[in-house]
Amino acid sequence: MIINMQLPTRQECFAFLEKYHTPQNVVKHSLAVNKVANYLAEQFNKAGVQVDKDLIDRASLLHDIVRLTTLGHHAEEGAKIFSQDYPEMAQVMVKHRLSAIIKDSLKTWEEKIVYYADKRVNHDTIVSLDERIAEGRKRWHVHKTEYHQENILKKMKELEIEIFTLIKQQPEIINGL
Repeated sequence: MIINMQLPTRQECFAFLEKYHTPQNVVKHSLAVNKVANYLAEQFNKAGVQVDKDLIDRASLLHDIVRLTTLGHHAEEGAKIFSQDYPEMAQVMVKHRLSAIIKDSLKTWEEKIVYYADKRVNHDTIVSLDERIAEGRKRWHVHKTEYHQENILKKMKELEIEIFTLIKQQPEIINGL
């Protein structure tokens, strides 16, 4: 954990979502991602793996702040907003991009948890990773010469196994949140 890390409060996060005109459907998605991420953070801490729950909470709330309102990739554009005042949060936010897992850029548990939580939420509904992958195949436009989509999906499944082995639960537990 980073000592003296600055983070916005939850109330400030909601004010940021309003300030940046984040559409309600994206806010609903972010709230569902936040629920999954916070559950996993709690389970990690119970398993003796200390993660920064506040960092996970805030990054998962704001990860899609400019999802539909930017010309660039929303992960990078959203992280830029917060990079000066909240650099640790921005670092976690930028890592929720689909291809981050294939670039081996998910280094911390906080990054992995927010990434995984995002991949378990289809719109505003918590679904299995398999369901999310099936739905994502229709919308994830990953250039095959740059990234191999099947390798991304394989890595996502490996991350799921890593997370749930550590917390000694089954992935289906998330479906009931």
